Amino acid sequence: MGNETRKRTTHIMVRVSPDEKEAIAQAAAKCDLKVPTYLRELGLGYAPKSTVDAQAFEQLAKLYGDLGRMGGLLKMWLSDLTQQQWTLV
Repeated sequence: MGNETRKRTTHIMVRVSPDEKEAIAQAAAKCDLKVPTYLRELGLGYAPKSTVDAQAFEQLAKLYGDLGRMGGLLKMWLSDLTQQQWTLV
């Protein structure tokens, strides 16, 4: 049954409803952990950190970069319009 040099050799069986199982799996996924690791950390008093905030921060950083590029393009477009107006005068 698996690797005999494992440190963790004892199993804990817990009965849960299908809804509870899904909720636990979703909570583990938010922390980017597998269910057993997530439950072990909770049981030992550790608070697994959610990666959702990190993912949101990454998306905001990309959005900020896109806004910067859009601002640069708008500035370039406006300066082209100004140059065209001066050449028509």
